[in-house]
Amino acid sequence: MEGCHFGLLASGRVIARAACTRPLTPAVWSTLVAPFFGPLWWPIRNPRPDRGMEACLEIAERPLGFALLVSETDRSSRRVYNIHCNGMFHASVRYSDLFALHERLIENFGFRLNAPDFPPKKIWRTLDEKGINERRVGLKKYFQGLIQNEDVVKHYLFENAFLEFQVDSYKPSAVNVKLEVFLSDGSHKMINCLSNNSSELVLKLALDAVGADIRNIGSFALFLGRDRNAQGDGELASTSDKFDMLLVRMLRNFESPYITQQNANRKSAADAVYHKIVIRKIVWEPRMEEALLDDPGAVRLLYLQAKSDLQCGHLVVAPYVLDRLRMLEDQESFIQYLRLCHLQPNYSYEVLLPVISDYPKPGTQCRLKVGRRTIVLEYENDLSQAGFIQAVFRAVRIRIWRITHTPTDHTTAPSIFEFHYLVSHQQQRFDWIRLVTDQCIILSQLFQSVSAEILQEHKGNQVPEELYKFDDEITNKASDLLEASKASSIINSDDNTIKDLNLLSDGYESFEDVFMMISDALPRLRESRPPYNITNDDL
Repeated sequence: MEGCHFGLLASGRVIARAACTRPLTPAVWSTLVAPFFGPLWWPIRNPRPDRGMEACLEIAERPLGFALLVSETDRSSRRVYNIHCNGMFHASVRYSDLFALHERLIENFGFRLNAPDFPPKKIWRTLDEKGINERRVGLKKYFQGLIQNEDVVKHYLFENAFLEFQVDSYKPSAVNVKLEVFLSDGSHKMINCLSNNSSELVLKLALDAVGADIRNIGSFALFLGRDRNAQGDGELASTSDKFDMLLVRMLRNFESPYITQQNANRKSAADAVYHKIVIRKIVWEPRMEEALLDDPGAVRLLYLQAKSDLQCGHLVVAPYVLDRLRMLEDQESFIQYLRLCHLQPNYSYEVLLPVISDYPKPGTQCRLKVGRRTIVLEYENDLSQAGFIQAVFRAVRIRIWRITHTPTDHTTAPSIFEFHYLVSHQQQRFDWIRLVTDQCIILSQLFQSVSAEILQEHKGNQVPEELYKFDDEITNKASDLLEASKASSIINSDDNTIKDLNLLSDGYESFEDVFMMISDALPRLRESRPPYNITNDDL
């Protein structure tokens, strides 16, 4: 195996694994499994000789879900690092820029950074071969340690830095741009944005354009997609009234949708494959959509996606159900339309390209779709009345997943998506299920969102994690507010009602002690998380 992406649940529980490595030789690939929380994955992969690089480093980072591929090239006598995220070129970055990012992280996090030493600057500007190798190895160790710190990689400093890397590398000719964000029916909203706007900001603008509540932003995402009929053979896809998009990537907040789309089309335009930005829901369980039905904008997005899936054949219903859906559509009863869709077993799936699976036997051609907290494989079987059999793999039974690469042919061989599945709950027996596909990245991203939904539901009524970011800046502001409160709480009157601050409470000696006790009582979600209420019935 050349590299692995790892993920999440074992018998309904989040698991952790110690790191394991192998010698980094041209024939051996290293694997990293570090303790993690939630549906998270990250790979490490060795250089591919056919790419013509001196060296490379690939890391997939857990909260953001992206892979870093760093290759060293000379540009104008200056060495740069070509960063690829999720299989696509992201930016060319100099060492000095990476060093500046490291310094900003040190200033913000201090001892909490908890990462290996960053490769130091050298006295001489020109490094010899030994110095180049030492710097490469040092960067590799640094990022391997850094990506394990969830507070760091989800921090705005980290996200903004990678966004700036992309913008500086692309050098857009215009600052104000118009970006087409397509809805599921093929219509689009023209978003006036900046070329350096992040994915989250563009998503907010798109939701505002369709009249959706910004508070429901976590239920939708921007995707890079292409026409499902486009084969990449240089021929234009046949025109059709159906807007059937094949998802390629989920866009993350460390990148600009405008620049990512431009980079993707620049590479694929020669094959007549053009990518679009589409907005899709990332809510997989129908009952989780009930909370969105009070939002007219969200209802519109859900309705258009359900209608598109029905037209494209991804949502198959009985004839009487189809008649009922058409009647509700004519009556513009969109909420009832969605609730009827919720009852259909084929609703809420993303259909990907066919794969080759080793289940039930090696070399089986399967149709693949992800949704309803499952991975579904459909393969032909003469003994079935329908002509095919569905193999449904439930997310809560998946112990771990990873992406591997065959070392035989790096240029043409697709990746392999593997997941460790609980075949027998009574015997606690796990088997590896392998899917050969070139859509491993989007498959991993979709399944990551499925897993995140499971964890979010079992959190119950816990306060969202984003509300508790204990940055130094926030602590300083809290201290300043505390001092102001202390000053305003003293009563300057003759009766001297409050004579000593230490008499405010028998249990605390000062306001500082009160503040410390309150801070320690706040729920720090990453330090002590309650076990999720996933029982054997869920398996």
